[in-house]
Amino acid sequence: FLFYEKYSKDDDFETYRQEVLSIAEKILRSEAKRVLIIGVEDIHWADVISLNSFEHLIKFLVDTPIMFIFMSRPTFEVPTVSRWKNSIMNSVISEKIDLLPLTDEDSAKFISKLLEIERLPLSVKNKILKKGGGNPLFIEELLKTLMEKGYIYLEDGKYLAKPDIMQFEVPDTIGDIVLSRVDNLNSKNKRVIQTASIIGDVFWDRPLDFLLSMDTSDALEFLIVRDFISERAQSSFENANEYSFKHVLLQESIYESILNKVRKKSHREFARWLLRNYPDKERQFASLLAYHFEKGEEFEEAVKYYKLSGDLYSEQSAPQKAIESYNKALFYIKKLDICKDIQWEVYDRLGVQFRYIGMMRDALEAFRNAISYADDACNIARVKYDNACALQEMSRYDEAIELLHEALVYGEGDIRLKMDVYQELLWVYYLKGDIERSQQNVEQLKELIERYGDVLSGDEVERRWAGLYDRSGILKGHRGDIAGAIEELKKSLEIYKKQNNINKVAVIYNNIATYYGYQGRLSDELSMLKRSLEIDEKIGRRLGIAVTYYNIGLCYRFLNDLEKA
Repeated sequence: FLFYEKYSKDDDFETYRQEVLSIAEKILRSEAKRVLIIGVEDIHWADVISLNSFEHLIKFLVDTPIMFIFMSRPTFEVPTVSRWKNSIMNSVISEKIDLLPLTDEDSAKFISKLLEIERLPLSVKNKILKKGGGNPLFIEELLKTLMEKGYIYLEDGKYLAKPDIMQFEVPDTIGDIVLSRVDNLNSKNKRVIQTASIIGDVFWDRPLDFLLSMDTSDALEFLIVRDFISERAQSSFENANEYSFKHVLLQESIYESILNKVRKKSHREFARWLLRNYPDKERQFASLLAYHFEKGEEFEEAVKYYKLSGDLYSEQSAPQKAIESYNKALFYIKKLDICKDIQWEVYDRLGVQFRYIGMMRDALEAFRNAISYADDACNIARVKYDNACALQEMSRYDEAIELLHEALVYGEGDIRLKMDVYQELLWVYYLKGDIERSQQNVEQLKELIERYGDVLSGDEVERRWAGLYDRSGILKGHRGDIAGAIEELKKSLEIYKKQNNINKVAVIYNNIATYYGYQGRLSDELSMLKRSLEIDEKIGRRLGIAVTYYNIGLCYRFLNDLEKA
């Protein structure tokens, strides 16, 4: 979302995002003096940050005459996008429109509107209608082909069909039409469009110049005129112009026509070019690198970057994409017997993501695999800790406690792991009702943070304190100190907000809501719960969704709204 890749992990991205959204609101309000329509294509590929930002704008501009139109291909949608669509449709005035194939009558009207062609024989028109099957893209691309081949020409402001158009054989598929158009290009333009398709449906001129060892600017201008591609207003890379294919089917059809050995070579060369020229973007573009190394059959590099992209998606609260990346890495690790040294870690992180979205059986299986491949005590300790967290969420407290104590033994000397374990132990003991042991672990955790805070980064120290404030706040609440509980939880909330840890923000909203309820502040409780639910639904955290719906139901019961309850 808006130059995210320019900001390192340590930068305060959330503050930047809020500033950008504030500017966007002001610009859109100033432009919306009359009805304003904003179209957003390919929303099915949007990341969580972009989706949240669009939702923010929609809700904050609800009083303005602005219409947002989001275009999506449902077959490509991930669950995050589907949930986002449902959230939008339930919160603002909206309408879902499914675009069906054109009827023959509509197709005929479409041809007439697109190009008012005189002397077009009825038999040719009927062929187009029959093979087009109501697909507007088929008709549009076919008409471009007819113009490029000279069967249709412009004279005195009118489009005319030549008599020999009767000889034209209408292709069977869009792919055939696209390849026919490509075949009409000269050698240079053809090489440019083919190489661009290897980079992807979005591509850049600098790597094109490198891959083809020539200046491609004139060819790109020609391809824009011919309506193959368009130039984008902003580029993901400095000193490089960014382009996109007019339709993903154009890119796919051209790509599939290229010899496999040529594709593999270009995929590898593009990935290497990207690493050489933008080494600081290695992390942000891990999924792009993984894809190109995979297609270039450099599988060890592909595994490395699929793991890295999984880590990045995990940090961005996109568990489904993280799971997909980790599974890709594991596929090649197992199939080709490579990168065995990281196999345990990929399984462990996969398990964490499964746990995160409530797929506990898959999580436990991933942890079992991780343990079987972990090759030293510290790695085993980390897996046991992550496994224990899943068991805790399944209310299997005794098993969780046993694993946590084993993790302390295996991970002796790992200060960070100790802090994690003590924080989880204090919570499991609390859930079991053993408040004394829970408090003992609070004190042990506090001592560790104070003793070793100097060796941790500032952000990590804050995160550790936030976790402690959260747990100690709940313990205060258990002892009846409701005001003290809320105070501790709010300190935790501020840190998590500052660090843009939206997973934890959702949890803290829920916890604060509980104590507002104890104080009889039911409207404040309901407000906090709705904030928590909004976050959990966006990121797909099933346990959080279930708990929050239950708590909202209780809140409505106390408000005597039994139907909503």
